[in-house]
Amino acid sequence: RQLEGKLILEVPAQVNPIPQSVLRAAQEENVIIRDTTGRIYK
Repeated sequence: RQLEGKLILEVPAQVNPIPQSVLRAAQEENVIIRDTTGRIYK
């Protein structure tokens, strides 16, 4: 059986920006990066 839904990587709240290379890779794989406060990084 195949899983359905959104892929979310939850990380601690970030002080520094997430590198563009990481954001790009996540976008290519349809992964949402979200911190524990609910902020979504794009």
